[in-house]
Amino acid sequence: MTPSAPDDEIDAAAYDGLLDALGAEDLRMLAQEFLLDLDRILASFDEMRAAPDGAKLKERAHALTGLLGQYACVRAAALARRVVDLDAPEAALLLDELTGRAARCGLEWRARLAHT
Repeated sequence: MTPSAPDDEIDAAAYDGLLDALGAEDLRMLAQEFLLDLDRILASFDEMRAAPDGAKLKERAHALTGLLGQYACVRAAALARRVVDLDAPEAALLLDELTGRAARCGLEWRARLAHT
């Protein structure tokens, strides 16, 4: 098991659990789909900055909650859940933080895929 550093977005124990359950090749294939979905959601957040929509933000944050949680990004998933639970104006204040955490999770996944 690889320990998580305090600033890692991917939880090492959760990642190891995925790797053990799926095997390296299946995890790689699924992670590539995850990254496509993640990129799509992050792009929609970029669009929302130009035309804010509280309902869409909460909808996309809900989708992101499950996606991040399934792929061992537990802190980013918790933040996405918080966005879902807040009123739209307060949720919008967390958009940059959520986008940053989710993007870092994607970067960490890409780095792991490059080394497996």
